[in-house]
Amino acid sequence: MGDMILAILKGRLTIEEASRRYREFLRATNRIFPTKYAPPSLDAPAFRDSEIPFIEKVSVGLWS
Repeated sequence: MGDMILAILKGRLTIEEASRRYREFLRATNRIFPTKYAPPSLDAPAFRDSEIPFIEKVSVGLWS
C-alpha cells in the first residue's frame, strides 16, 4: 500500500487506476518478501548457495 501511495504522489499512478493495477504492486512486494507471513529471517542464508547470513549482507552497503 505504501508503494501505491508513493506512486500516486509521484504521478505514476492515479487513484482511479489503483484497483486495476494493484497486482503489479503486489508482485513487487512479493519479490522483496517471498513468504506471505513475514519478511525473511535475518539469520537465513543471504543466497541459496551461500552460508552468509542475510544480516551481514544487509549491514554492508552496495558500495562495499
